[in-house]
Amino acid sequence: MGNPILQAPMSILDLPPAFLRTILHYIAVHLLKGADGNMDEAWQAAGDLMRGHDPQTEQEFRLCALLITFNLQAGEALAQAVNPNLTINQVMRLRSGALALTRAADRTERRLQQVRAARHAEVDRIANARDAAERPARKAEPPAKPKTATAPAGMAAGPGGDLSGMTAALPADIEAIMDAAEKDPTVTAEVQEITDYATAMGLDWNEAFKQFQEARLAAERAAARAEVAAGL
Repeated sequence: MGNPILQAPMSILDLPPAFLRTILHYIAVHLLKGADGNMDEAWQAAGDLMRGHDPQTEQEFRLCALLITFNLQAGEALAQAVNPNLTINQVMRLRSGALALTRAADRTERRLQQVRAARHAEVDRIANARDAAERPARKAEPPAKPKTATAPAGMAAGPGGDLSGMTAALPADIEAIMDAAEKDPTVTAEVQEITDYATAMGLDWNEAFKQFQEARLAAERAAARAEVAAGL
């Protein structure tokens, strides 16, 4: 039995337009309120967000879509949690969900960074191997820069018809995270910790949540820097 053949990642340029529109439609729906109900403007914003993350492969596109969606959903959950007509259980579910979605966004961003690093390393490996093979025949030249994919037509085409019936797999993922957060003791404990901190500091819960997120990210960056320094 031979070794399995590893397939190169699918370029974003090769993705079916219907797939692109499906994912971007889902993101655009969450931007509709901010666009004052203008779907074309929401589509433009969704495309701009995706292009800002600069996905180059199908996997990077999916991870970027998840990263954007998790952050949008976390913001929506926090916004809904300030409704005074909600019960305490409903508020706790929304806060727990926001916390879990933020964690999911952080994990997705780290995964995206890993995928990109692996792609860049593979590009460098291929360029170096080609350079080594051609060196006897000619003077080595600097490796060519990898081609950057430009946004395919599906990312900038707008709604292009009735896509209201098109749904991605993302909503189910969001609901699963929200449901799991209610049963996760670590999430519940952190929500209570943020609540206590907000009460002690005279802050609203969302502001306390923001401060906790900033402190956590700062700690993670410090730990990453320490790990890099230890490996030098």
